[in-house]
Amino acid sequence: MAEVLLLVLREASDAGMVAASGNPLDISISCRRLGERIENAASTLGLRLAYADSIEDAYLIVSRAEEDAVVFLDALAAYPDHVTVLREALDAYAEKPGETIVFVTRPYLDRGVKVSVNDDRLGDVESGVDAFAGIIVSRRSALLDAMRGASDVSELLSSLRGSMVHYWREPWLRLEKPHDPLFYAMLLASRIRGVRIAPGARVSPTAVIEGPVVIEDGVTLDHYAVVKGPVILCRGAFVGLHATVRGYTLLEPGARIGAYGESYVTLMEPGASASSHTYLTGSVIGENAHVEPFVVTKVVYGEEAGRAVGVLAPIAPEIRTGAVVAAGARVKAGSILEPLSIVR
Repeated sequence: MAEVLLLVLREASDAGMVAASGNPLDISISCRRLGERIENAASTLGLRLAYADSIEDAYLIVSRAEEDAVVFLDALAAYPDHVTVLREALDAYAEKPGETIVFVTRPYLDRGVKVSVNDDRLGDVESGVDAFAGIIVSRRSALLDAMRGASDVSELLSSLRGSMVHYWREPWLRLEKPHDPLFYAMLLASRIRGVRIAPGARVSPTAVIEGPVVIEDGVTLDHYAVVKGPVILCRGAFVGLHATVRGYTLLEPGARIGAYGESYVTLMEPGASASSHTYLTGSVIGENAHVEPFVVTKVVYGEEAGRAVGVLAPIAPEIRTGAVVAAGARVKAGSILEPLSIVR
């Protein structure tokens, strides 16, 4: 195939603004920021990478590009493996050279732009049971024609009606709402197997570890800490004395859970901390946020939780939704956080 431009649409979202710094590519899930995942995929596949802040900006970049083909990527479309999905896009284009190919999927969450499909061709936009899965691969000239006059992804897809559809069969999420990074973290955690402990981790001989678990370099497990997978502990994370970290918890780099704390189905963004005797469940603790001692999060479960946040297909045995603590926020000691609440 000729040289290909990977054009990444970078836009704000509630998830990005609440959980991390405000830039969706700064969201760090399973130890690597989304931006790093995309950049690694581009390097692995030999694609030139460019970022656009809007469709209008994307049009200008594509108009000046020298590549014959363009892969358009919605930065908030989160896959288990960006290399795999982009390689599949390139392969689909190679099989049908000259066609514009739009990736669609049956969504796990009620997110993104809904589309209909007719005889493997893109039909109506903003209707149907499928969703745009975040990737378009096209000849540069055809994509330019579609972008001309489009102000958002929905209008871009409307301009591409009749294009060939390719179904993405693996899970796909779009990070639009504050709990979405947690669901993506759960998706990634559900795929780990076994117990992997980096040689630079400091694990107390009295700690208890039950897989599947990933523990990176620089992680500290204090005396009598309990880790019951699936759990991912990123570099520099800390689990305190007698603390318990249970299924579908992800501690991002530098996140900390203090003595006698407990977490279950929780994502702690980089630098987030929970003091002693806290109970976190179904929650997202934003970057550099701090939860003081004796804080408890309440949750809704199962179908009620699914309806509240738009879950269409479960990605883990149990869906539960608690609170979201915004990046840099502080939760006062002894607080009880209600389900779906946001602490700013």
